[in-house]
Amino acid sequence: MTIGEKIGELRKLKGVSQEILASELGVSRQAVSKWEHGLSKPSTENLRCLAAYFDIDLEQFLDLNTNIGIVYDSQAILLDVVHNKKNIKTAVALVSLFLITFIPAVYLKIIDFDQSVTLLIATVSGGIMFILALFIISLVMRYVYKDCINRGIRPWFFVILSISIVGLVIYLLCRDSISKHSIENKKEKQA
Repeated sequence: MTIGEKIGELRKLKGVSQEILASELGVSRQAVSKWEHGLSKPSTENLRCLAAYFDIDLEQFLDLNTNIGIVYDSQAILLDVVHNKKNIKTAVALVSLFLITFIPAVYLKIIDFDQSVTLLIATVSGGIMFILALFIISLVMRYVYKDCINRGIRPWFFVILSISIVGLVIYLLCRDSISKHSIENKKEKQA
């Protein structure tokens, strides 16, 4: 793999245009295009900047016998989904509502209070638990969607598959090979 091919592949994997990469490096879009097509080579300083921009080792970047290993930052995507303040507030509110309704329902059942009232409170508690489960499933689906996009995989099948725990496990176990296959297909179509 030539340096130009590595630049093009890394740029596409990062999801940036030649214009964006050029502006980040302080060069013209035409310079990036020439690098990718092998018409010219980046200067030593630009090579250092490219390696830093793509967060890869400069020696690995320059070694023509080494294909750039694709690094997927799934953990960052997961942390982004989980640590979102809105998501945390929603989860805390739903858990709190569940506990506020569930504990009184259990207490009323223990003291043998009117069954219709106890059943109503238990039903509300169950509804809140159902909404909490849907919220957690939506977070998982958002994570899978973002991870698929990051890996260049068409997401819709895997997002739907991830609704179940078994589907999520299948996705997590197979995503690297699916991503590799997807990248190979793209290369074949371009050739």
